[in-house]
Amino acid sequence: MKWAALLLVVVMGACGGGRPEPEPTPPSAWGAVMTVAQAEQMLPAAVWPTATGAVAAWVGADAEGPPYQALRLWGAGGLGEAMRLPLAVRPMQQRLMAATDGRMHLFWLDSNVEGQTRLFTALLKPTLERERELTILTEQATVRYALLPGLNGGVWALAAGGLVSEPSIYAHFVDAEGRPRFVEDYEVVFNADWPAPLVNGDGSATLFWLRKTDGQVMESPLLDGRAIDPQAVMPGLLLNPADRLEGFEAAQDATHRYLFWRITRGDGRQESWFSSAARADGQWGIPARVMVQVAAGTVYETGFNGGAGEQARAGEMLAGWVRPMSGLFDRLATTAVVDGSLGVLYWQAGTIRGYQAVVTPAPKLLAAAEVLSDRDRHLYLIWSEPTPAGYANLNMTTTRQLDG
Repeated sequence: MKWAALLLVVVMGACGGGRPEPEPTPPSAWGAVMTVAQAEQMLPAAVWPTATGAVAAWVGADAEGPPYQALRLWGAGGLGEAMRLPLAVRPMQQRLMAATDGRMHLFWLDSNVEGQTRLFTALLKPTLERERELTILTEQATVRYALLPGLNGGVWALAAGGLVSEPSIYAHFVDAEGRPRFVEDYEVVFNADWPAPLVNGDGSATLFWLRKTDGQVMESPLLDGRAIDPQAVMPGLLLNPADRLEGFEAAQDATHRYLFWRITRGDGRQESWFSSAARADGQWGIPARVMVQVAAGTVYETGFNGGAGEQARAGEMLAGWVRPMSGLFDRLATTAVVDGSLGVLYWQAGTIRGYQAVVTPAPKLLAAAEVLSDRDRHLYLIWSEPTPAGYANLNMTTTRQLDG
């Protein structure tokens, strides 16, 4: 999102911005809604579940100071104090992933000394203090990236960038100690954008991406950071000159794989599109808008520890802001705004099967909400919504209840 790079950020009151405490938010269907931070950023906070709670990261700044990384823990005692990690010039697009021994990888986009956008990473201790010096991973101008968990706490970062007219996707591996692997050539594919990787059930990896010249969906097995046999999957979606592609992701359940597009049309309408394919034959369906029919009063067992939803299927009601959860489960969970509520759509065997309204009425979203699962199948819903004061509340609600 090009406009995201223009955002200046200010920190929440707990970090010293002089703001009042956020007004209490009505509870969700899962329980309390926590305002993790208040900041002038579009994206939700980056959140990663841990054995004792969760870690959250966002971008903060003092009223007249430069932006910085801000982090805090959520655990049995509630939200901990926000901490500064002064590793930033104009940071954005933060992501967290687990390393080993309770440590975390933090990734983000930022400026190098020449003012050019690169992908950065740092290894954090369980206390959120920095364990290693930050590392600049990419050598080319970087627009966006996706993460793929590797073995033993390592992470593959798939970064899109290079020349604006001729972008490529580059693969960079960071081990569990936060050390990058140095190779002669990091390029995975040329004429490519919007990397969307998947870890398959057998541990192998697949990379999807959009061909820059025509939006064609491409696919290839990914072996040690190399695309083995790129193949065209389907034509790209038709975008008018004023339309904007907000997101492209790949996801999966036990039997099917999915592709999702989020588009903001020139008149401001938000649309989500999808396609699915059975693993057995790999035949992708024609992309279609996500449209839903919810059977009110019915019961749908979600398979996660968050109570039941309602049965749903493809229908006539538009579902917006659809973003899939990463990981491999017997069914796929995605965020969605449906009929005035923000909640979770559940997919199985390539189709919609259920819906769980979590936040009603739906907040005005600044970007797609995200849904995460921890190892015990508890869900976390995180989103960013504007306030009249001009900054955003970065909110989270979860099905997980901690003692304390």
